[in-house]
Amino acid sequence: MTGGRDPANDGWELGGSKLPKLPGPLGDIYYADSFISEEEETQLMHCAVHEKVPPWTTLSGRRLRVYGGVVGKRGLVADPRGLPSWMQVLLDRIHDGTRAFQDGDGADDPAPTTGAPTTVPPCSPPNHVLLNEYLPGQGIMPHEDGPAYHPVVVIVSLGANAILRFYKTRDASTAGAGQGPPSTTDLPVMSVFLRPRSVIVFKGDAYTRHMHGIDAAESETVDATVANCAQAQVQLGDKVPRGGTRLSLTVRRVNRIIKGLSNLLKGSTRGPGSLH
Repeated sequence: MTGGRDPANDGWELGGSKLPKLPGPLGDIYYADSFISEEEETQLMHCAVHEKVPPWTTLSGRRLRVYGGVVGKRGLVADPRGLPSWMQVLLDRIHDGTRAFQDGDGADDPAPTTGAPTTVPPCSPPNHVLLNEYLPGQGIMPHEDGPAYHPVVVIVSLGANAILRFYKTRDASTAGAGQGPPSTTDLPVMSVFLRPRSVIVFKGDAYTRHMHGIDAAESETVDATVANCAQAQVQLGDKVPRGGTRLSLTVRRVNRIIKGLSNLLKGSTRGPGSLH
């Protein structure tokens, strides 16, 4: 698959088709339906549900599997097993097709000092994946992903619908800290309707200055903040059911690797790593 950034048209080339930049108050949010085929979706869901390692971690409102290692303040304690082979075709498509991790953002980290984590070279492929499972009525509170990651997120949705909502971070004292949701008076700044088999990429202010979350609901109403009604084939006011169990693959890159500790992960029951 070939792909590349097309600045003139404000989007990414994706195997000859466009991954368009969505209109709205937040820049640098891109979305496309049918990023994978129905057959690929079925295969991914089968592998995701039936493999035994790593084990599921049950959290409030969802189940989670962490691939690639444990993320901490200093960087990634990499899993020596690496990322599983069953998702490699998808990861290659994300890396080569969307080129989301090849634009150099976040590559200007200071040189590590003695004993510091190793800095990942610019334009390296993603090295960390979270698999989330949401039943109808489940969601995730608005949150930030934090500074350990290259400031780009790619999410592939499987199985069911959801609306991803972006909220302005409350104030400078909590920016980047991931310390809980906005106050109850806050409304979404922008939302994106996520269809099964779709991909969303976001970066820039959407990543660094806003929280993102999914409402705990069995159905959702398409409101005026939804920026991709045409692409997702929904209309303002539509009440759309979740439609079953939703899996999401959240693909990211951690810019620093902590070496010498990876053996601690062998046979471990790794914790959640980082919320998403």
